[in-house]
Amino acid sequence: RIRRPQAACSMAKPGTNIPLNNCAVIQRWELRPSTKNALSMLLPPLALIAAALFTGAAVYVSAVEQPARLGLDDAALLTEWKPAYKRGTLMQAPLAVIGGVLGLIVWWNTREALWLAGGIAMLANLPYTLLIIMPVNKRLTAMTPGDAAARPLIQTWARLHAGRSALGVLATVLYLAAS
Repeated sequence: RIRRPQAACSMAKPGTNIPLNNCAVIQRWELRPSTKNALSMLLPPLALIAAALFTGAAVYVSAVEQPARLGLDDAALLTEWKPAYKRGTLMQAPLAVIGGVLGLIVWWNTREALWLAGGIAMLANLPYTLLIIMPVNKRLTAMTPGDAAARPLIQTWARLHAGRSALGVLATVLYLAAS
């Protein structure tokens, strides 16, 4: 719910925002207290849900998908990794941003340091991925199936991806502790 704008001038026609005698009207929109309370109750669980979904997906890749992928022959290994990587990016990047931003909003409203730390941990996935993992991703996407260098590079990718899982676990635990 949003309150109606208030006239900043006592010269406004009563009950309207129409100024009298060329008096300026400043419109100020405010959330009603009930809306602020609803948002403050809704945002913490949403941040936790986003962090938990991110973490679940990251841990699944590390614990289930990657070991199964390594059981494939060299040609199939890279063939499977490329579309899985693209699909995973479409899911995990938004979850990291949403979970991190929501955590920072909750921290801003509560000043609870655990929300700040969790938000930073979630958002840290972005520079970690771009600076640390992306060079490996680019090398893998440039390779052709059957390339002998693919297997050790995918094993390196898996070790680096475990860092994303750890950041997600950290954020989720911090959000749970703050809740």
